[in-house]
Amino acid sequence: MRKGLFFWGGFILCFAIIGLAIFFMGKQPEQRAITEPIPIPEPSAPYVYLEGKGDVFDFDLPEELVKETSQARPFLLAVQGFSPVLSYSQQGASLITWESNQPHLYGSALFSLATTQSLEKGEFPQEWKEIEEQISITKEEDGSVVLMGSSGMPPLYVHIDGGLTLLSTSREGLNLMKDVLNNTKDKLDMSWKVSADWASHFRFYDGGIFSQLLSLDGVEVSLVPFTFDAAWNENEEKGELRWKTTGIEGVIPAPILERLSPIRWDNRIVVPEPLMLAGGLNVPDVAHMDIEQDLTEEIPEGFPFSSEEILELLKGPLCVTVGGSSKFIFFSLPGILLQLPDRGVAGVKLVNEFWSQEWRVLVPSIQGLEGFHAGGTSDVPLTVVGAAREDLAIFGVMQKDEIQVEKKISSTVPALKNNSEAFAWLYAHGARLADAFDVVARASAMASKLGSDIGVNVEELARGAEKIRNIGEISLVMPSINEGYIRWTAPEL
Repeated sequence: MRKGLFFWGGFILCFAIIGLAIFFMGKQPEQRAITEPIPIPEPSAPYVYLEGKGDVFDFDLPEELVKETSQARPFLLAVQGFSPVLSYSQQGASLITWESNQPHLYGSALFSLATTQSLEKGEFPQEWKEIEEQISITKEEDGSVVLMGSSGMPPLYVHIDGGLTLLSTSREGLNLMKDVLNNTKDKLDMSWKVSADWASHFRFYDGGIFSQLLSLDGVEVSLVPFTFDAAWNENEEKGELRWKTTGIEGVIPAPILERLSPIRWDNRIVVPEPLMLAGGLNVPDVAHMDIEQDLTEEIPEGFPFSSEEILELLKGPLCVTVGGSSKFIFFSLPGILLQLPDRGVAGVKLVNEFWSQEWRVLVPSIQGLEGFHAGGTSDVPLTVVGAAREDLAIFGVMQKDEIQVEKKISSTVPALKNNSEAFAWLYAHGARLADAFDVVARASAMASKLGSDIGVNVEELARGAEKIRNIGEISLVMPSINEGYIRWTAPEL
């Protein structure tokens, strides 16, 4: 008998505790995905969609951008008003679409219990203190809650459904989201084509506008919508962003698109130390295309290259490297090289013509460069480089003793080491680039004191250096024109 009392007493006590927990803590944990209330835009309506944890919405739009872009201003104001609200969410999803010549915004968020309860009552959430001056909250007579922004931002109408908070820039939009959530209207299909298991996702859909505008301008493209899908994942030490596109044939004409192909980047190029920035692109062969005629018409009379030789020089891998140092009179500046691998006889001829131009009279002498049988370098009045052999032609400004190291491109770019085939690539080292900006800024300031202006804004360079110093290393690789990825690391302390 006593055992039975203990059993039933414990059983009732457990349910009482569960009941009290639900009463004090609010509703049961929300099981629905934040994407559930997001509606489908019109097929011809461009839109931007962003999904992830709250911190992905924590961004500021430059004031100049909002002021100067008059046509896109309503769209940007909608983004500006929405982002600080969703930045406080545990998870959020936002869709901003352009329909009937105005922006429409739909958002879904999972806030903390305290914030959700405050919004349901029409009270300003305690967690939002930092944006209290930007946003106010009111509860209207019909019980609806409205968030009002400043500086022309559109109002946000709010509805709480369980643990989900729905937001829209119109009552009609909010009602549409309710219908989507209740399965009476279709929701946006968010089956991601790139890294679906990652937390943060982005989509841009142009509604076919790009292809229509290009077609009206006489460019022969397919009349299809263009979509850009991206996902990213990061921690305190590193991160990666991947993207894929569809409908690229609506942006790039088919004859060009067919020739934008990847290659293996196993060529050897000059790698100055320290390497600050490097990039590469496989330039397509444009022979027998409209652009070939345009190039031919632009060739001045007496130019030493035929149109066929120019096309031969242009096509193939092209690299730019920034690193090492160069000198102009007594100014020390970062070095920069344009490098053309595998240009054969055309590359050698280009170097010879480079040193035969009229400006050559300013150069006292040309010093040969080891490993190159054509051209060389000059130190006065600046460190000019123009040298070639059959498998590599280089041009730029760099000191001779810093052009000694050659490496395979695939071993220079971290993201190319495991797969050296790509259409384009880029590498940057934030701290080294920042140091280079500082060097140029100091040289510009010194030149200014001497009465010369080299056209560099010292203050802008200083601000740029401050921003990129915290970047670390970045590698960008495009295996094809339709996809790519960016990998980055935190800066060394």
